[in-house]
Parts: sequence; structure tokens; C-alpha cells
Amino acid sequence: MKWTDEDQKRILLVLFLWLLLLMVVYLVLHNLYAFAALPTPPLLYFLPAFIYLLAGLLLGLWGLSYLRRSFIGMCTVLILSAVLLSLGVVFIVQGLVHFRFL
Repeated sequence: MKWTDEDQKRILLVLFLWLLLLMVVYLVLHNLYAFAALPTPPLLYFLPAFIYLLAGLLLGLWGLSYLRRSFIGMCTVLILSAVLLSLGVVFIVQGLVHFRFL
């Protein structure tokens, strides 16, 4: 099965909407727990990790589809994508250490 431009645009749109939804959910939950002065659940430690991982994936896919002709642009997108993915891994490790899973 060949990927068409429409399929790729649809996947990018779904990933982008999922990213926006995760950001809004994280901000609302974080502010509710901070306002109520409750201890933060594990979800609030791992949700930023998923946001960064999804942003890195989305940036990588976008970069592959739109910046194929420019070597400098493609390198920039790959570096930013790697930084976002590594930030996601850092948040996951931080959450695992905080809740003593590691």
C-alpha cells in the first residue's frame, strides 16, 4: 500500500490535534491539583513526557514531508526532533525515579 499525500496530511492532522488535546489536559489537571494543594499523581509526571514524545514525532514527520530539498532545514528539524524526544525520555525517567520505579 502506497502512502498518498492525503494520508500523510491526515496523520499529521490527527497527531497535531492529539498534541493540542494533551497539552490542554495537562494544563487543566496541573492547575487543578496546584489550586487544591493536592499531591500530584503519576499522570502529571508522565503526561509531559508523552507531549514531548508526540511533538518530536510530529516534527520529524513534518520535516520528512516538507523539508526534503533543503539539507540545512532537514538537519535542523532532525536536531529539534531529537531534542524533543530526549526531553520526553528525561520526563519519563524523572517520573519513574520520583515514584521509585527505578
